[in-house]
Amino acid sequence: WWSDLRQMSNRETCQLARDCQSGPCIGGVCTLGGPCNGGPMPQVTWLARMPMPQTGRVDAWAVFGGKVHVFGFVTGARHYAYDPGTNGWQTFGDVPRQVAAGAAGSNGSTLYAFSDGTDSLPQVPLRWDAVGDSWAVGKANPWPRTYPTVAILNGGYLLMGGYDTNKDKVNLYDPFSDA
Repeated sequence: WWSDLRQMSNRETCQLARDCQSGPCIGGVCTLGGPCNGGPMPQVTWLARMPMPQTGRVDAWAVFGGKVHVFGFVTGARHYAYDPGTNGWQTFGDVPRQVAAGAAGSNGSTLYAFSDGTDSLPQVPLRWDAVGDSWAVGKANPWPRTYPTVAILNGGYLLMGGYDTNKDKVNLYDPFSDA
């Protein structure tokens, strides 16, 4: 359910969903917690946004600094950011390693892209410096994999899954110790 598309307050959203106690209901479960009075889902509209600056596959993405950072495209190393406030795109310097079949994530203070581990180079964390638009390369993952999923756990980056021999591994990358 996408309440932000209409930019309504929680109260307006609740009234629209006929659940003025806490939030809209989906299948009898309140999406914002609290009791659910039932009621229909609100009418939601899909909105067209500014197209991406380049066509191609987005290999990884993460939200950082209020913008959606996307990586990939033809070279696997392009870096763009979508700003929903301006409905515009920014172009940044390329990632030093290909992120195709990789992952990305942000713990709120840092933005990392993880290379794919499919070529002859090891899978490494790539930390972006927003001030200098530059990248730092961290220690290699001893269990590289393609197409991992990344989740943030206590400020660290948890890589799991994938599509190769290490897909059963779960690894925690600690950006504070680069371990």
